[in-house]
Amino acid sequence: MADSPAQDSITMAQLKQFVSTLPSKQKTEPVHFQYADTDTLSAEIDEFYSYSEVQGFCDDHVDFAKNFGGDWHTSSDSEREAYAEYLLDLLDQKGYPNRLFVAQQLIYIAQGTYSKASNEDDHLEWILKNNRMLLELGAFQTYYDGLRITCAKLANEPGIAVEIEAMLTLLYMLVVSHEDDNDFRDEL
Repeated sequence: MADSPAQDSITMAQLKQFVSTLPSKQKTEPVHFQYADTDTLSAEIDEFYSYSEVQGFCDDHVDFAKNFGGDWHTSSDSEREAYAEYLLDLLDQKGYPNRLFVAQQLIYIAQGTYSKASNEDDHLEWILKNNRMLLELGAFQTYYDGLRITCAKLANEPGIAVEIEAMLTLLYMLVVSHEDDNDFRDEL
């Protein structure tokens, strides 16, 4: 025998009784988010890089160590500046065939030459210090010009995307490490 529709429905009194047995509606506390344009430098950098890029960074460190020939952290400011200026000059040359290799060494510098960092605070200090030095050496204009040169090659060399990514990484590291620098903001 089929159920009649009357057996499937409930009365208002039954509904009220059922509702009264439900747990009371609790007020939830609002979640307090901190809305800001940016996060901490460490968090911004962590979000920028994917885990798949880590092996490439290890390769960059090895290449940098071979070419610099010393310990970046114990070298003098003038030695670090001279090498960074040398790399920036190479990056600035339109016809230089190894621009990506040079850009990857500059990325390692911009990333704080992390192989010798003893902890996260030390690493962040080197990121800021190295990017201040790079900015003072004219890196922003060099990176921007390098990006324009590289993008101009895109139509003829589809594989150039890796070099474009390197130039964008250099620009990002310079900008994010100077987010509190009002003079730099004005310059942009």
